[in-house]
Amino acid sequence: NGHHLQYVIDHPKALLLPANVLYGMATIIPAFISSVKRMWWLGFFIIISYSGTYLFYQAYVTSVWCFFATFMSVIVYLILLELHSHNSSEVKAFSQSNSTINQG
Repeated sequence: NGHHLQYVIDHPKALLLPANVLYGMATIIPAFISSVKRMWWLGFFIIISYSGTYLFYQAYVTSVWCFFATFMSVIVYLILLELHSHNSSEVKAFSQSNSTINQG
């Protein structure tokens, strides 16, 4: 193919499936059980991108997976931006309610 990096890692083939399952659990499950709103976006994108990478670029999983990670970084940024915006409005509402109480 020539457009992707192929990493050759000398490891026991018997560990490949358990390692992939554990990696998947560690990266996907937290996104779906997080209390952070919209974190499921990240979990969904991880599932889709890793599945596609594994199906179409199995020999280049590490390289292509890192490419998709750049898009996941954008998702994380958008989630954090929304979280910051939400928290800022809560802080403003709290400050306003406290100033009303202090004035009264």
